[in-house]
Amino acid sequence: MPRENLPELRNYLSKKLSIKLNGNRTITGRLSGYDAFMNLVIEEATEIISPTESQTIGLMVRIWKRK
Repeated sequence: MPRENLPELRNYLSKKLSIKLNGNRTITGRLSGYDAFMNLVIEEATEIISPTESQTIGLMVRIWKRK
């Protein structure tokens, strides 16, 4: 991926994010790292199951698979 097409995530480091994944899953947590392939490291991660239910995950590493 050319450098000019990389997303600028540096501004979001150490900030709380909400990330929508496949399968209608939503994770919230603090972004602590990423790489050029959009692999993410999320600390204090929590999966939001419903508006009244959530599950604590802790540390999450999301690795994107290329098709």
